[in-house]
Amino acid sequence: MHRRQGQASLGRPDMVETLEESTRIKEERRRFAGKALPAQSAFEETGQAYDAAEVFAALRARAAGKPVRRPRLK
Repeated sequence: MHRRQGQASLGRPDMVETLEESTRIKEERRRFAGKALPAQSAFEETGQAYDAAEVFAALRARAAGKPVRRPRLK
């Protein structure tokens, strides 16, 4: 048995790392879906959404280091 970073493995650290990474990705997707579903419900109830052109303009400005106000729902 190998010891890596204080954890025991069965001689296949690459396999253990792959499983850990896969688990991390699945957990991130679950958290994303947990946030996205309420947002979708809010959109369906109100019909309000962000204008894509305004959102992308704000992202470009922020990336350029300029101060940016969040786009408003319409």
